[in-house]
Amino acid sequence: MRKYVFKRVTAAVCAAAVLSAALLTVSAEKAPSYREYAENTAAIGGNTKGAAAQLRDCVLSGGAQTVNTADGEAILLKTDGAADFTFPEIEEGLYTVTLYYRALEDSAGLLRCEIGINGSIPFEECRGIRLDRKYRYGKPQKDASGNEITPQPEEVYEVLSTAVSDAGGKRLDPFLFAVDKTTVLTVKNINADFYLYGVSLSPFAEAVTYKDYIKAYASKQSGTDKIKIEGEDVSEISDAGIGIFCDDSSPSISPAAWKTKVINIIGGECWQTPGEAAAWEFKTEKSGMYKISVRARQDYTGGLFTNRKLLIDGSLPFKEANAVRFPYKAGWYDLTLGNEDGDYCIYLEEGTHTLTLECTMGELADFVEKTQETIELLNLIYRKVFMLTGSEPDSMRDYGIESKMPELKGSFKEAHTRLKEISGGMNEITGVKSSDNV
Repeated sequence: MRKYVFKRVTAAVCAAAVLSAALLTVSAEKAPSYREYAENTAAIGGNTKGAAAQLRDCVLSGGAQTVNTADGEAILLKTDGAADFTFPEIEEGLYTVTLYYRALEDSAGLLRCEIGINGSIPFEECRGIRLDRKYRYGKPQKDASGNEITPQPEEVYEVLSTAVSDAGGKRLDPFLFAVDKTTVLTVKNINADFYLYGVSLSPFAEAVTYKDYIKAYASKQSGTDKIKIEGEDVSEISDAGIGIFCDDSSPSISPAAWKTKVINIIGGECWQTPGEAAAWEFKTEKSGMYKISVRARQDYTGGLFTNRKLLIDGSLPFKEANAVRFPYKAGWYDLTLGNEDGDYCIYLEEGTHTLTLECTMGELADFVEKTQETIELLNLIYRKVFMLTGSEPDSMRDYGIESKMPELKGSFKEAHTRLKEISGGMNEITGVKSSDNV
């Protein structure tokens, strides 16, 4: 396994994984979290066959309408437009939901939708499903002095697909929905207009571990190609904010920017939101096992590592590729993708391939979710006390909180225990005891 593909793939390929939480207000109509939903439906089990919904059988509302496009028949979903789908041939089980969609040429803004099951939101995370767009950069132009000018990304209007997953990046895998023959699945647009071409259900197959993956390819030879791809030569990005820039801070950056400005990096602080992805296309002349090396800078997160999901030809090669770590380190450094046990070796057939790196929280996602749940608990405590004391408590008055709200003491203890567990867990996986950990 000596050969390396993508030597110096990208500069500034990894930005900060921003962990933040705000004071949340929980309405009386709040649906359960996906964690709770998954626990309640776990006994249903999976299935081996999927199904696709027929557009002709769906029920439209909110001004949605069936239209003919250059890509075929579709449903035009404007804001608040909705489509109800049924799957009469489906067997009861847990399924991932895949949406096939395309942005309108004259639409702007984020593509977002809600997913409903039998007329209601099954869990809170279904309220804001993200539908990514696709962009490409053209070739940079030069000014009179020979400096390269960063081009504007241009949107690519084509049918895209996405497995419904957590827009906040708190889950590594797609959502699993409990579905049977009587289920009505609703897709409702909540922002910019888009075309919906179809909905399909698929049984979820968990990716194999790297240990099993490498066993399956034990008989394969090492690849012979050495392919270098510049980070700025990105084939596509999922967000127009993922920028390409000129960095002349180090002679180790390729291509070097000496007398004139040369665009030679991608990412940085503009590539830190979960779900944002960049992809590079490349070609191998011979099938074999390859390693992936990058030249990166990751000095944004105060000692913490950040993560990227690694996809090959749009698929996860093995479970560990869900979260590949980029350690914190000042300046530029070379990194071969892998874990504490060694470098990853990936089998590539002869031909054209796509490598995608997607921003993800990885192992940190569970701590973010638990922190948000604890904030909700503290927010609930605050509202209860506020109802008794008002916005300006009288320091000379005994409100009798312990007698009137005996449950508060237990709630505070629960919140304290949760926060200690979160802090301890963060310390364990990062190896850093820091105020940034909570």
